[in-house]
Order: sequence, then structure tokens, then C-alpha cells
Amino acid sequence: MHSPTIEFKGGSYTLSTLRLCGRTLAQLDTALRQHIERAPALFSRMPVILDIEGLDPALPLADVVELARQLTLLPMAVSRAQPTHKAQLDDLALPCLEHKAQKAHHRLPPLVVDKPVRSGQQIYARERDLIVLAAVSAGAEVMADGNIQVFGALRGRAFAGATGDPSAYLISHNFQPELVAMAGHYQTIEPNHPHWGQPVLVQLQGTALACQPLS
Repeated sequence: MHSPTIEFKGGSYTLSTLRLCGRTLAQLDTALRQHIERAPALFSRMPVILDIEGLDPALPLADVVELARQLTLLPMAVSRAQPTHKAQLDDLALPCLEHKAQKAHHRLPPLVVDKPVRSGQQIYARERDLIVLAAVSAGAEVMADGNIQVFGALRGRAFAGATGDPSAYLISHNFQPELVAMAGHYQTIEPNHPHWGQPVLVQLQGTALACQPLS
């Protein structure tokens, strides 16, 4: 049977949104470097959508995109662009994605993983919570659009609220992660963390991650 040379197929992929607010390139440079230095391996060559609604209209968009690329990020598109910045998009060959409010919907039943998540593996629970009954090894990633609960040791990276839900939370019964993220807010975790190895609940409070020990 003859195979077509090309074929367009629909697909769904999760991309991180980088929200940028500032009046000068120097402000953005400092803030981005501080954020990336917390987890350089995670952000290296990370594809992102640039939410530029908060940028000063006088700031050249080409300079902002170039800064992101210099810091190893890969801008794929922009969203919520102001008219001044929309006019500059043709020269950058970047699409502008329209921001649409998500319709309220019921989440799917939780995804339950009953085997260890090994280094290099990634588990993603799309539109649902994730429950891991075993351990998550260092170098492994667990992601969910909803909440995450890990009953074994959590030694890898965990991303709850992956599509931006600020009410998402993480429960770990043995907290030893490399990195935790809630709705796009990241925090690296070191062995000197006050709750290292303990059962904890992690939630987003404002823009900071808060850990609460579980009794």
C-alpha cells in the first residue's frame, strides 16, 4: 500500500505559558535569569508561549523574543498581544494565539499508576488527577492538569495544575523531589528542605509554593 509523502494530523500538546510584564528589557533579563537559574536543565530548550499582555507597548517585541532565545527558551507563539505588538508579528514569523476562557467541565476519573515511574519516564494525566501508588525516581516526571498524589517516595519532578489551575495541589507521602511546580510556578527542592522525606501537602499561595506537613 502506498504511503503518502505528507499527512496532516490533529494533535494536542501541552506548552508552558511564560507571562511577561515589564517596561524595560533589563527588567525582563534579570527576572528571567533568576527564574531559570533555579532549574536550568528544566528550562533549557523549553518550548513556550509568550503571554505579552503586560509588556510596555514601546518595548520592541523582537528584542523580547531574542532575549528568550538567548536564555535557551524556544518561543513558539505569543498570546494576548497589544495592537502595537501584533503589528510586529509578521517580521518575527510567530503566530498570535487568541486567549479563550476554558469552559467549565468535569474532570475525567483519576489516572492511577501502580508501578514505579523510572528515570527518564514522563506520566501525564490530561484533564484529570494523577495518583501514583509507587515511587517516582530521580529524573522522572509526573504531570497532571489536576492534582497529584504520590504514595511512594517522590524523587523526580512533579507538575500539578499543568494547564494553569491555581487550585491544584500535590500530596507526597515521602517528599524528596528535584522540583515541584503548581500552575507554572516552580520551586527546586534541596535535601535541607524542612519537610524533606516527610508526608506533605503542597499548594500555591499567591505566586509561592507552600508546604504543609500531613499528620
